[in-house]
Amino acid sequence: MATYYAETGTLVVEWSVEDVQVQRPDLTLEQAANVLQSIAINHDSEIGINWEVIDCVAQIKYPEEIR
Repeated sequence: MATYYAETGTLVVEWSVEDVQVQRPDLTLEQAANVLQSIAINHDSEIGINWEVIDCVAQIKYPEEIR
C-alpha cells in the first residue's frame, strides 16, 4: 500500500508480515518480520522493494525444502 502525505510531501510504501506470508506461507510471523527487517537494513533504492525482492530475501534467509 502506498500513501502520499501532501503536508510533508512524503510518499510512504508499506509492506507487512502478512505480505511476506502471502509469498511464503510457511514462514512464522517472526520469520516474516525478520525478512522485512533485512530488506529495510539492506534497502537499495535502485531496486526498490517488490515481490521479487521479498522472494529472494526470504529464500536466502529461510531456504525452502526441496520436495
